[in-house]
Order: sequence, then C-alpha cells, then structure tokens
Amino acid sequence: MYRFHPRTLRLAEIVAAGEIGTPVLVRASFGFAVSDPANVRLSAELAGGALMDVGCYPVNAARMVAGPVRAASATARWQDVDVTLAGVLDHAGGALSLVSCSLASGRHNELEVVGSDGVIAVPDAFTPPRDRPSTMVVTRGTDTEEQTFAPVDQYTLEAEGFAALVTGGHDAATDLPQMPLVESLDNAATIETLLATARPPVG
Repeated sequence: MYRFHPRTLRLAEIVAAGEIGTPVLVRASFGFAVSDPANVRLSAELAGGALMDVGCYPVNAARMVAGPVRAASATARWQDVDVTLAGVLDHAGGALSLVSCSLASGRHNELEVVGSDGVIAVPDAFTPPRDRPSTMVVTRGTDTEEQTFAPVDQYTLEAEGFAALVTGGHDAATDLPQMPLVESLDNAATIETLLATARPPVG
C-alpha cells in the first residue's frame, strides 16, 4: 500500500532522476511488539514471522530504490518463527541495503536512502499518518529540504489500483507502474532467500 502514497512516488522519482547521486546504502526497518502467543503472526504453520509480516516492506523499499538483488543473507532470532531478523542485500547496481524487522520491538518504521551526493530520510515510511501531512527530508551537502505531503489513505489508493488491474485484465498493458507484478515476484524471491539463510541448523 505504501507504494501508492504520493510521498513514495516522489521518493522513487528523486532517486531515479539522480538527485542524490547513485544509491550507495539503504537502511530500512519495520517492527512492533506482539505479545499474544496466539497471534497469527507467530504461527509457523501459517507462514508467520517478522520477515513475512513486516520485513517485506523494508525489502521492497530497498529493491525499489536500489534495484535488483544479486545476493542476500540474514540472521534471525527464532521462537518457532523469526521474531527479529536483520539482513543484507547486495544489489546488482552496487548498493548495499541493511533491512531489519521485528515482532518483539518498540514500534518503528523508517527508511533512509544514502546516495553518492545526498541522503533521503523517510519517517513512518510504511505507515504514514492518514489524518495529517507526512514528510520526507532530502539533504544534499549542507542543504536540507523537508518536503510535505497531504494526508491520503494509501489503502484506498492500493484498492483503486487493484480494481484498475481487474478491470484491465492485468496484462502487460495494464500493469501498475506503482507496483509492477515483476517486483512482487522478485520481492518474494528475495524474502525466500533471506529466510533460507537465516533458518537455524536442523538437528
């Protein structure tokens, strides 16, 4: 849903236009505490875990701004599922991403894109407020600019995008520029690689 927010679209535009140079490092993290052991997020049988629940967002954001991933690895803390996970993505374009997530932490979600010529910091990166403006800070050298975006319901925008795909038959001509199908598939593959490297040894 965050991919449909005007702030995210502007972030992608800034990076693609080279306004902060070439991406060098991406840091993205999302987490909160889950205390109820019956919560579906903690069910291994239902593919729970921090990475599948909230870690998919940092992975997606890193791939959005830094491009395809050629290698990925992670370490996790396990309680039937990964409750906390930290990983490194090695992007084909040369950037490195540090992605992390947790179901046993204070609530946080943030994104920072470090380029060769500037930095973009995005607070509340994946769940911007719906009742007040959201911001993004772009720093180039000693110049800092805070950009402000009007409040929107990103879930509504996502639903409208999905409706457009259904109406258009979801072929190459109607694929959404905000969230292309190939990115969804590649994101899932990256998540699987991270989980595979983070799983504790058997036996």
